[in-house]
Amino acid sequence: MNANDINQIYNLLKVSSANVNGYVSDFYTKEKLVDETQNIEIPVTKDIPVNEAPEKDISMNESSTKDLSKIDELKGKIEKCTRCPLARERINVICGAGIETPEVLIICEIPTVNEVIENKPLNSREGILLEKMIGAIGLNKDTNSYITTAIKCRTQNVKIDYAQYDSCSAFLYAQIQILKPKMILCLGQMSYQKLVDNPQNIDTIHGQLLSYNNIPLIATYSPSSLLQNEELKKPAWEDLKTFKKHLDSIK
Repeated sequence: MNANDINQIYNLLKVSSANVNGYVSDFYTKEKLVDETQNIEIPVTKDIPVNEAPEKDISMNESSTKDLSKIDELKGKIEKCTRCPLARERINVICGAGIETPEVLIICEIPTVNEVIENKPLNSREGILLEKMIGAIGLNKDTNSYITTAIKCRTQNVKIDYAQYDSCSAFLYAQIQILKPKMILCLGQMSYQKLVDNPQNIDTIHGQLLSYNNIPLIATYSPSSLLQNEELKKPAWEDLKTFKKHLDSIK
């Protein structure tokens, strides 16, 4: 086994580790493991039993999201994520915006194109409407809320895919664990489907009091849906009033 063979195996392990963890482990910081200008030859041992289990790769598990304690730490993991094809073409990653001790966690479906281009959460028509919606019931990202999305990044022409949603779900779970909100407000069908048992269509489930890990949760229509269909604004407003009523009751 020569230097080129060693580097090929090293890069294969590096890519595999990134796919499993969602980020490149500190163990794999080098571009190449050995200098190919050196004439290195490593003999291949032929007497290792083929059924012998390899040693556990500790680097695979030592930095899992469940061990994180700060949103900034989690943001670093999200920015390095390579779990789905979006990682090859994405513009920016949007972790969220708000305070780290929120009463309410607000979950939307996916960042808008303008938000990822400008790398600014809520920098869009949908974001402006969202802030008006939550402001009407006394919520604000600067004082009592944190706003995030179920899918953390996108390309300009992305089509929402449940594979992307599945890839991002661990980050959403970690955000909830770190932020420990009193209530969760979900906007859009994809925002709650990984959090509640037997999720139903948003037209059926909106306004109902649900829960995730004993945290009260209510879902309503997304800002993009309201911009496309103004008839949804009235039921969405009723849902927000219901949310406010429950939030006040547990303060």
